[in-house]
Amino acid sequence: MRLMLLLAMMFVMFGCGKPHVTPVPDPVPDPNPVPTTSVAKAVLAGINAYPGAPLSGCINDVLEAKAFLLAEGFKEENIILLTDQAATRKAIMEKLEWLVKDAKTGDLRYFHFSGHGTEFAGRDLDKQPDGLNQVICPYDFNWTADTMIMDVDFVDVFKKMPDGVIFNWASDSCHSGDLTRLIPKPNEKIRQYPNIPPDVKQQIEKARKANLKRRGFVGGLLDVGFISGCRYDQTSADAYINGKNCGAMTHFLFESLKANRNNPLTSLVADMNNRLMANGYDQQPQAKGARVSKPFLK
Repeated sequence: MRLMLLLAMMFVMFGCGKPHVTPVPDPVPDPNPVPTTSVAKAVLAGINAYPGAPLSGCINDVLEAKAFLLAEGFKEENIILLTDQAATRKAIMEKLEWLVKDAKTGDLRYFHFSGHGTEFAGRDLDKQPDGLNQVICPYDFNWTADTMIMDVDFVDVFKKMPDGVIFNWASDSCHSGDLTRLIPKPNEKIRQYPNIPPDVKQQIEKARKANLKRRGFVGGLLDVGFISGCRYDQTSADAYINGKNCGAMTHFLFESLKANRNNPLTSLVADMNNRLMANGYDQQPQAKGARVSKPFLK
């Protein structure tokens, strides 16, 4: 009897006869999950290999953007990367249409462009220009209207998106109003498309002298947020930072986002400007559009 009692006590004390189960820790929640009911899509275009006007950091820019979005919950198959020869005007416009197609309230959308930019007032010297268009330069850009993407083109595409879509885009390119070329630092270039044809330059100067209104990449009250690489009268640097070619604006955009992802765009861009200034860059990115008071992906 005593033996049976002793065995029973050992059974209780040491759990004899019960399999050992290692407790499974609770899963760590994603701190920035994409809502399961939303669809997140992005188009990222970066061009280094411009014929006659190459850059160095644009492809690294869009790879950094892709890595950030994947970490935020975007799916690989919903991120389209267009680089160098693939980033023609036709291809970029087609992918922008894909970006807005079927978008619904609560979905996430992002477009990032890294490359050359300029302003354009038309080539018809017999007509007075009616304003200055901000322009990004696809791979096949050659100073003709059908090889550039103007501010009005972006507005035409983005206005198809319904309200309530969480949509931001950024252009790490030059929108230089006076078309001056700043002296770059060693290992840097300027993302202002060079070699402006004389007739284009004449039209731009005519528009400036007439003090004509500059159009913008964000038109009216479109429900989008936009971050520019600099002011309209500045240039954007194709830089070399921490041993890597990149756009100065793109580098500090994602550096700021990683530190302040919940800040509204206005605060985010203010932080970017502080970081750029602290590292010797004069360019001043701008936040524009109806979403400037909202966080980047919220």
